[in-house]
Amino acid sequence: MTLHIVTRLVRCSRQRGSLVGAFSFPFCERQIPLPVTALLSYRHNSQDSSAQSDAGFISQCVEKRGLLRVVGPDAKALLQGLITNDMDCLNVDICPTINNCLYSLILNNQGRVLWDIIIYRLGEDKDKGQNYLLETDKDQVDDVLKHLKKYKLRKKADLFSMSDEMSVWAVASPPNESVTVASNKSHIFLNMDPRAPDLGYRLILASGTQASDVVTNCKVADDPQWYEKLRYRLGVGEGVVNHPPGKCFPLEANADYLNGVSFRKGCYIGQELTARTQHTGAVRKRLMPLTLAENLDEQPEGDAAVANSAGKQVGKLRGVICSLGLALMRIDASEDTSLHIKTSTGRKVGVTASQPSWWNTEGP
Repeated sequence: MTLHIVTRLVRCSRQRGSLVGAFSFPFCERQIPLPVTALLSYRHNSQDSSAQSDAGFISQCVEKRGLLRVVGPDAKALLQGLITNDMDCLNVDICPTINNCLYSLILNNQGRVLWDIIIYRLGEDKDKGQNYLLETDKDQVDDVLKHLKKYKLRKKADLFSMSDEMSVWAVASPPNESVTVASNKSHIFLNMDPRAPDLGYRLILASGTQASDVVTNCKVADDPQWYEKLRYRLGVGEGVVNHPPGKCFPLEANADYLNGVSFRKGCYIGQELTARTQHTGAVRKRLMPLTLAENLDEQPEGDAAVANSAGKQVGKLRGVICSLGLALMRIDASEDTSLHIKTSTGRKVGVTASQPSWWNTEGP
């Protein structure tokens, strides 16, 4: 079967000139549009060496991430009141410069991050109406469902886990190569990662299907930590390990630089403090990538301090993979060359913090 192009193509300024095309294919018992951002002419210019391969595209199943579905006439309204981003950016009639997936955060009443999510806009369900997938940590899906149900009240929306039926894949490309789809077997969604261009593409597949079955010239990464290393190298946090619930604010998690927060939408839970922080410009800490002086066999304890030569804490560790790390750092201390962390045995290991180039990217 071939993919059928729906006539409308719009330029998405928010994603640096990528094209958004709507495609459809049979899935289950209905037609679900598949937005393939780069299928026609977008070329991904990754500057990250880990995203490049002579074999073409590299993919990996992001096993720590799960999916839940929100469907019904009031699905959009329910999500709009709970997330930091604007659901109207997924509505082509309201916002023509759209992408078909959206990065966002869910906050608590104090404006602190509970979960980071990616929302995927599917075609309307012929029986239930508005139809969205939410990606979050797999072991947090039940908690996110409970949170959404708490605020659903009388809104007409059904919520349920899809983690057993679907899987999340990351797909990265070599420079100047366009993604093409080999077949329409079981792929549900393919779109540029809405956070940072060097993260490549987000691909949703039916469980049991691999990205190499769908994307032309694509192989599964040999390194089981390939995707995690790519994220850490770029300085992009994901999940409750990098964003412990209730322990950081949206701008500290770089939501403004990662297209994850709208300062023009209406009210949502946690908005007041987020808006005030943006208005005053008082962001003193941000999540940053670290380079460690050596690969760590012994892991530091959770929330381990990043300290300077005087022993003063200037950051908190948010994760380590080999010689790569993420830490919530004081911005004014990020250029200090004397930084170190302590392992679980008390041994000091030197670290270098850096400010990612995409920090200059404008948010939505």
